[in-house]
This record gives sequence, C-alpha cells and structure tokens, in this order.
Amino acid sequence: MTDMPATTPGGTNEREPVQPIPWVEVPIQVLATGFGFLEAPSFDRRGVLYFSEVRAGRVHRLDVRPPGTAPALFHQVASDWCNGTAFHRDGRLFLCDVGAGAIWSLSPDGKATVFADRCTQDGARLRGPNDLVFGRDGRLYFTDPRDSSLEQPIGAVYRATPDGAVERLAGGFAFPNGLALTPDEHALIVAETRTRRLYRFEIRADGSVGPRELFCQLPEDGGGPDGMALAADGSLYVCHIGAGCIDVVSPDGRVTRRIPTGGDRPSNCAFHGAALYATVTQADAGAIHRLDVGVPGHRLFGEGDSTAE
Repeated sequence: MTDMPATTPGGTNEREPVQPIPWVEVPIQVLATGFGFLEAPSFDRRGVLYFSEVRAGRVHRLDVRPPGTAPALFHQVASDWCNGTAFHRDGRLFLCDVGAGAIWSLSPDGKATVFADRCTQDGARLRGPNDLVFGRDGRLYFTDPRDSSLEQPIGAVYRATPDGAVERLAGGFAFPNGLALTPDEHALIVAETRTRRLYRFEIRADGSVGPRELFCQLPEDGGGPDGMALAADGSLYVCHIGAGCIDVVSPDGRVTRRIPTGGDRPSNCAFHGAALYATVTQADAGAIHRLDVGVPGHRLFGEGDSTAE
C-alpha cells in the first residue's frame, strides 16, 4: 500500500487561480439503445465494437460501420455481472467477471478460459475486477474495486504477466476504476472514483512501479471518473459518471474541456477513427453513443501496434 500524495496536479503545492473549464459540444449519434447499464467498449481489428451489459452479465458486439446494424450477443457469464474488456493482439477478448472475481480470456468464438482469479504473491482471491488495459509487452493492468469506498478503501491495482501470474501494484483505494497507460508506457494512470482523482504511477525501466502521485483532480460535480481512453496526442478522455460529460485531461494533468455525452451516466469510452464511442446510461436505458471529437485514439495493443513485435 502506498502513501497518499502531498502534491497537487502539475507537481506543485502552490494554489493557482481556478479558471472555468469550457463545455464543448460535439455531434452525437445514438448507435444502439434499449440495454441496462453499459460499460467497457473495445474494438477488434476489424472495427467491430464489443461492450458489456454489466448487471445482465452479457457481452454484445456491434459493427459500427453499416447504418442500422443491430447488436448481437457474444458471451454470457454465469455470475450475471461483468464489466471491463480489452483485446489481446491475438484476437482474444479479456473480460472482467465481477461476480466471480476473475478475468476470462474469450476466444473469437466466445469460448471462455479463466486467465486470473487470485494474486500470485499471497494467493488472495480477486474481489471483483473492473477495468483493464494491455501494455505493449503483453502485460495486463487491471483494477479490483469491489466493496471499496471512502470508508473502506480496500480497492487495489494489479498487473498480470502473459502466463497469468498476478502481482499487486498498490492498495488502499476508494474504488479504483478506469485506467490507461501513457503513450510511452512510462506511467500508468488510475481513476479513483470516490475521490474524483486520477493517480499516476511511474513504470521504471526495470519494470518496477513507483508510488502513486496525484495526477489530476476532476471537478466536484457528478460521481467521479469511470473509464477512460487515450488520444494520440496523449490527452485522456475520462468519463465523468453522473456529470453527463467526458473530461479531457492534458498530458500534464489539467482538465482542458468537458464534452457532453447525451446522457447523465457516461461510464466508459473507446476511440475508433476520429470518433469516440461511449457507453452512456440515461435513467435506466443504456446506449452506445458516437461522439465526433475529431481526434484519433492512441493505438492499443489489441490493434496490433507494430512496436510490440
């Protein structure tokens, strides 16, 4: 467990004048609706979108290219409670099973194999993985927040090797949620929902991970940061659940603008082309929204980044 940081975003203890953050509207298209609470959009190499219907335990897929294409069921978990997804470069989809406290590896035909369900260091079972991201070396970073809160900060961040060995990188979180690697993969950014904070962990040349540092404090409205996606310019597009927007965070940890998402509970997002695809819930209706943000995303491991060869 690491200590709480003393510095403010930008690495200084000095207080700066608070400037209003602009809200910038972009064109929004609703691609699919009629679900429960949605999460975890990920694209395969063919441009097909996969996403999870959390409390139904379902993973759906949707080809976003032909107009009016209907989503199809891809996988159902027995626990009826799933969340984060991430593609491996070999075509497997890795899925967080919250109810079972496990991460599954799903083959292209939907066959499931348990990848990880406990910490290798001490044998402790995972509580309920939430979100995950691959590094270019094939190691998988994921958050495990189930039952954590401000009063009970028992959430943790883990890293797994390609063979499924799991190490705990840090604990003591009040609901660790979305996460992303910086473009050079020299740092891991982790969202802590209950405090509305993003934390930064240095990833050293030898693979060791430094202590957590406060990277960004998000605005105080809404419920806090959820899932996030990395743009090619290094900016993070962070879903601010309950605030109805995506907070755009610069590489130096400043919120530069806020993009309305067309629903009050945006939970996660993924880039494809120059658009951002977000899982958004309004009242009890979950939907897939395309936001034409006009910037491309950073190429992920599952999209076949040539630097990972």
